This record gives sequence, structure tokens and C-alpha cells, in this order.
Amino acid sequence: MSNRLAFPIALAALVIAAVTLAGCSAGGLPGGTLAGGPAPTPTRTFAPGSSESPKAKPCTAPGSTIPLGSYSGDITATLNTAMQLTVPGAGTIPNAGSGTETMDGVVHITSNGRTVTGLIALGGEGTSQVGDKFIIHSKDEGDFTGEISGPADNPIVTGKMGGAWETLDAPIQSGGSDTSTATVGLHVTSVSCGAVSGDVIAMFIDLAKPVAGYITVSGTGTWTANRK
Repeated sequence: MSNRLAFPIALAALVIAAVTLAGCSAGGLPGGTLAGGPAPTPTRTFAPGSSESPKAKPCTAPGSTIPLGSYSGDITATLNTAMQLTVPGAGTIPNAGSGTETMDGVVHITSNGRTVTGLIALGGEGTSQVGDKFIIHSKDEGDFTGEISGPADNPIVTGKMGGAWETLDAPIQSGGSDTSTATVGLHVTSVSCGAVSGDVIAMFIDLAKPVAGYITVSGTGTWTANRK
């Protein structure tokens, strides 16, 4: 698995390159938000008067709560970003930047039926371009590693992302690197006694909400972690 995630660097590359062309400055991405709630607790019961070894009652998955157990899976995703800027004195730049990134990773979750722990690691690299009549291309790479925690019905990810980008054909060659931290919902889409599924693209859309007015995030990135 690649150890690098292009998403934050792609956004940085798009913003920085567009800013260079337009002669203005722009800010970065703060973290996302999360809404939590109480989670029901699964119970274990045993047959009265049984002489056999105690056996757990068959697993149940109440609502959106991740049932007791450990879950692991791989992640494969394609992330698309597109940016449109309105620059004072320069007007609107409809194709201020776009990028396509490929990512792979892993997710591990352990639940006691009430709270969860775990980790998610994503990596990838890709290319982006800025401009309309005059196009500047760049390449980028980065990484995102997060700890999963919180209630079993609404886990969060507290992670660190970083990486680097480099222009390929700009009049003045440039590049850079950066790191940042973020907290965002894991975006679980379904749970069962056999597996937990989620969506990393929804997670990145949540992270990009502060700049949603000019950066659009899309792609495919559903994952499934099977019970071990």
C-alpha cells in the first residue's frame, strides 16, 4: 500500500497555483465536524439450566450501532477535486483547478457495543491542473493516518495528513509541503454482524465543507471491513 494521500496536497496545489496565476491569496482547510448520540448496548444471555458451556446469544445489529467484535478491510478510492474562483479585479476563473487522485488503505475497528477504537490509513498520489487557456500541471503525494474512537453508533476519526506537491510545466517551477490535523466523522454507511461499511469520499467532502463554495469534491471510495 502506498503511504501517501494526495487529497490535502491536491487542494493545496490547486489553491496555490490558482493564487499564483491570479495574484491573490487563499486559506487552508480546517477540520470537519461531528454530531454524536447515545448508543444502545447489545447483551449476552445464556440458556437457563444448561449443562453445556455458556454460549453467546446470536449477534444483533441494533440500528446504526457497530456490534461487538473486530472488523478489518482494505480501501480503494478515486478522488476528484474541482475548483472555481472569483478573484477581485480578475473575474471568475471557471477552471481554476482540478485533480484526480487514486488512493488505497486499510481500516480496523474494534467495538464493545458501546464505544469503538481503531485506525484508518490512506495513501495515494495523483496529478492536478490549473488554468483554462494556459494550463499548469502538478503532481502530488501525501498521507493520512487517523485514530478511530467515539460511540459505536457515530465514530470519529482524529488524524494527521501531510505531503508534498510540485509543478511540472509552470513558467516558474515551484513546489511545497505541509501537514495538518483534522477531526471528522468516519461516515459509516451500514453495519451488520458480519461487516461494517463506510465511505471515505463522504469523509473528505465533510473535511472540505469550509471551502465548499469554490472546491467540489467527488469520487468513489466505499469500503467494507469484515468481522474477524
